[in-house]
Amino acid sequence: MTEATNPFAIGRLLEELSWEGRNVRGYRAGGLGRENVLTTHALSLLDYLPRSEFLGGVLRGAAGADVARETLVDECEDASFMVLPDELLLASRIKIQPDARILSASCYMMVEAKGPKRSSFQPEQLAREYLALLDVTGPRRPLLLLMLGVAPPIRVQGSGLMTIEDATGHGLRLLAERGVQTETPHEELLERLPEILSWTTWSKISDIVDDLVNHLPESSSIDRSILRVAKELAETLKWHTA
Repeated sequence: MTEATNPFAIGRLLEELSWEGRNVRGYRAGGLGRENVLTTHALSLLDYLPRSEFLGGVLRGAAGADVARETLVDECEDASFMVLPDELLLASRIKIQPDARILSASCYMMVEAKGPKRSSFQPEQLAREYLALLDVTGPRRPLLLLMLGVAPPIRVQGSGLMTIEDATGHGLRLLAERGVQTETPHEELLERLPEILSWTTWSKISDIVDDLVNHLPESSSIDRSILRVAKELAETLKWHTA
């Protein structure tokens, strides 16, 4: 038995927008280029489309954490997929909210999605998400997927461009300076990064979806329904990333 597809993605997006205050006026253009709008729309469509082809294609096209990605590809059809899940609370009382969570029989993936251009990470952001993932994974294989506007290096507030590994290590050091303790030594945490952390870009996802759309059959009503959803995903990606 798996969890039902999350029916509340739009409601969760509206909840996020409710905190924007006067900035909500920036969404009058339909949320063009807005990180949370792109993430909610695109990931919800990925949930509805045949996962082995579409979600599997996105995972196969990503870089890093090869074993974890292949594990989730094999199990994605029966996985629980939630967009904008509830906050996670670390033992240190630090809160994080991933953009999506995909839970399969033997893999736990968190998604951190950035906007379609080069966006910045908060100084501790990757470290917090990494530690939170390790806290909740249990016996499953952990996987943290970054959906980026451009390929690394990534921009970290106050530190400029950094590799993903350096940005995570930097965040771990900042957390330690604030008294946040980890059961696992930082050296070991950094050694595990290559098997846990993966990344892709919205343009890469767009290319994968375009290729899949071009090869979808149209012989039945079900085929055409799938094609309509796939085309909406392709058009959504193009609209936000153009």
